[in-house]
Amino acid sequence: MTEQQKKDIFPPTQPRGTELFRLGLAASVATVLAAAAGVGALVLLIIWLLVGRPDLERVEYVSLSAGLNAIKLAGGLVLGVGGSVALVVAYRRQRLGEEEHLRQDQASQRDRTRLYNERFARAADQLGSERAAVRLAGIYSMAGLGDDWEEGRQACIDVLCAYLRMPFRPQGSLPAFERPTHARPRPWEAVVKTPDEATSSPLVAASEAQVRSSVIQVFRDRLWTGADVAWHGAYLDFTGAVFEDASFDGMDFTDCVVKFDDCLFLGECGFSETTWRRTEASFLGSVFGGRLGFEYSTIEESDITLYGDFTECTDANFQGLTFTSGQLRLLGPRDHGGSVSFVEANLAGGELTLHPSTLHKDSSIAFSRSVISGTRVTIEGGKHTAGNIWCNGVKVRGGSITLGAVHWAWEPVVLEGVEFSFDGALVTGGEIALRKVRIAGSDVHFDDLEMSGGRLDLSMCELTSGTLRFDNPTITGGEVAIDDPSGPTPMSAVARALELAGASIAAQTDTQTAP
Repeated sequence: MTEQQKKDIFPPTQPRGTELFRLGLAASVATVLAAAAGVGALVLLIIWLLVGRPDLERVEYVSLSAGLNAIKLAGGLVLGVGGSVALVVAYRRQRLGEEEHLRQDQASQRDRTRLYNERFARAADQLGSERAAVRLAGIYSMAGLGDDWEEGRQACIDVLCAYLRMPFRPQGSLPAFERPTHARPRPWEAVVKTPDEATSSPLVAASEAQVRSSVIQVFRDRLWTGADVAWHGAYLDFTGAVFEDASFDGMDFTDCVVKFDDCLFLGECGFSETTWRRTEASFLGSVFGGRLGFEYSTIEESDITLYGDFTECTDANFQGLTFTSGQLRLLGPRDHGGSVSFVEANLAGGELTLHPSTLHKDSSIAFSRSVISGTRVTIEGGKHTAGNIWCNGVKVRGGSITLGAVHWAWEPVVLEGVEFSFDGALVTGGEIALRKVRIAGSDVHFDDLEMSGGRLDLSMCELTSGTLRFDNPTITGGEVAIDDPSGPTPMSAVARALELAGASIAAQTDTQTAP
């Protein structure tokens, strides 16, 4: 059969869109014409009725003016009908164009989604490669996809977080820590404690460390204020990951949820100059086996919880922290030691709570030279046999800093060998409180205290041994509250010394009595 015969038997068909347009247009034009005819007949009928239904007589002669008027009337009707038909045609064309544009957009969206899914699958395959170079390529491919694909960005973030949660054997040694008997093992414990020749090779370990460092670099490049494509508002789940010498410095966690639960931190892990804004971050059950630096970071309207295991190597450093609102809670230092520092911090709002269980020889808590202008600082509970609590040069302008049992039913905080210093403190407002504290062998001193306002609360403070001294104080205002300042107790001698220095002594007003 020739091509001409095929064309004769099977004539070419019009595109379906054109065919539908023609059918719809014909129906619409017919409808308009029928409506115009009906409207015209109805108008004539109404006019005939209004003029009294005159008899329609045969007219033999039509004047020139009447003929011209009839022609004008017919022309107007034709123009009206034609205009209506033109409007219908234009409307149908516009609607068909919009529908076609919508179909093209939907097809384009399906094509983009298919392309993104293909890129996602290729990047995921690369991440599962045994070769470090291929895994690196997969990381950057997944990150680039997260930049391009806003709807699927969280899925890309989840994959990168999952890679960091994969088993990893750090090069550093694991410090001593205690896991409560009722707690389940952390995901990394079996990997870290069990030798594996396949992953113990220095070359393999170094390669994997480089890959993991690149994942963190991907997050750092996208979680900062000047990022071209910012991943703010992300959900970052690092639960059970191992971080060795990891750097999160400079990241901007805005509107994020960040989970570092059950993680292991070894070496130098940094969060310096990070911003936590309207973010929830948790370090529940983590082990801090090295330095954890939060220097010069900012916390605004965020809730951050570090309830983990401090070790003898732990150094949680918040030097220069700016804290304006929200909550910051730390469970430490713990039984194995460690230290926490808020030196030179600007504490302007929110609640900062420390729960140290026991301070040992090398343990310390420091607020030296910090400015407390609105934050409620609380160091709750514990029996401390050694170590140091340094608050030298602290400036209290508002808010409060309290050591003791906050709730009336709690056991007293016992200071048996710790040195607690407020030397050089400046109090112009707010409150310093040692509430329900038993000094039994410790040296607590407020030397060179300057106080012009605020309140020094020593209520329910018991001195059985050791010292509580105020050498060379300058007190020109404010109030000092002491339990039974006139009684025959060591605290009464403290009250008399402060009264001689110019302090206004008030009998303690117990706010912790049982209900």
